[in-house]
Amino acid sequence: MRLSHLQERIHRALVLNFSDPIWIKAEIAQIRVNRGHHYIQLVEHAPGEKERVAQVDAVLWSNRIRQLPDIVKRELPEILKEGHEVQLLVRVDYHPVYGLKLIIEEIDLTTAAGQMARQRQVILDELRRMGLLERNRQLPFPLVIQRIAVITSQQAAGWIDFQRQLEENSFGLAFQLEVFQAAMQGGHVEQEVLAQLEAVNQRSDEFDACVLIRGGGSKLDLAWFDNQSIGTAIASLQIPMLTGIGHEIDKTISDLVAARSLKTPTAVASFILETNLQFDSQLASLAGQMGLLSERRVVTAAGYLDQVQNQVRHHWHRWVDRQDWELTRWHTSLRQFSLQEIRNQAEQLEQRHQQIHNLDPALVLARGFSMTLYRGHPLKDPGKVKPGETIITHLEKGRITSQITNNEQTETDL
Repeated sequence: MRLSHLQERIHRALVLNFSDPIWIKAEIAQIRVNRGHHYIQLVEHAPGEKERVAQVDAVLWSNRIRQLPDIVKRELPEILKEGHEVQLLVRVDYHPVYGLKLIIEEIDLTTAAGQMARQRQVILDELRRMGLLERNRQLPFPLVIQRIAVITSQQAAGWIDFQRQLEENSFGLAFQLEVFQAAMQGGHVEQEVLAQLEAVNQRSDEFDACVLIRGGGSKLDLAWFDNQSIGTAIASLQIPMLTGIGHEIDKTISDLVAARSLKTPTAVASFILETNLQFDSQLASLAGQMGLLSERRVVTAAGYLDQVQNQVRHHWHRWVDRQDWELTRWHTSLRQFSLQEIRNQAEQLEQRHQQIHNLDPALVLARGFSMTLYRGHPLKDPGKVKPGETIITHLEKGRITSQITNNEQTETDL
């Protein structure tokens, strides 16, 4: 068998048995950095002895280092030291010339947890000093979350689960989802997430809430969200932020500054559904209360109307009786007044009749008076009669025709 054929068979065997990356625990025996690449010799010693029972070369490429969060990159010199035990996610690689090599994909942060926790606390203290730690949480939380800005990667399984759970809910609730595409792992997370947070903020009046979701990941991936810039941007958002970054235990800076922090994208979707259903339930309860209140108001109003009707009927009868009494009194008074007025007028008529009767010329003549006519009219002024003219004097028992011979005007008191 040719050597190249043997190497090919070894390569195929390794590929078949180690197709996926695996986590290993080992000690760093040697480390060398060249052009940003970290070349590491990993070893394992027998328990309690210095004898090596395993040894292999590994490499952490510079492009992978660039994809690590800043906080992890700062800690690399402390993590990757000779004599340190590390846990690494590695991909087994075999080259026909260079042989077996482990390609480091991720580093378990357990060994650097203390330092990272201290750095994380520094960020939290700074956000608290700036008054940003509680700012987003203090925003008025919407009663209904329907218009949602989603910052995620559309290729992430978490987004697919989130979308399906909301759009296929069994309650018939409708949602308006708009995706703001951003990397959820790697070196572009900070830049893209910050840009999309700014885009959402500029259109904040179009959304009820913003959601930041990603699928499950290692602590290394989650470390991207222990970022002061992203935390500051979330805290400054003008609408509530809900996070579902995919952790089970630890909370990132992004979670701590958000209005609501949930473990997974599906948990965020469930929270949104529960919020809207709670509002729907409150509406139903209020509708029932309004119905009962309306019925009570109707019953109360009906009773009040009956009471008013009885009072009106009672007062109406009293008013009618009073008016009837007043009319009777006025009728009696008017009748008495009319009779009295008739008697008064009759007496006056009688007096006038008597006066007229007393002025009857026949009666006047009977009392010894006479009446002289001149040209058919009573004569009052003798100066109007000329000598030679004729006047007629009426007496009780006849008349006398006289011819004027002389007239004189004299004042006589009769």
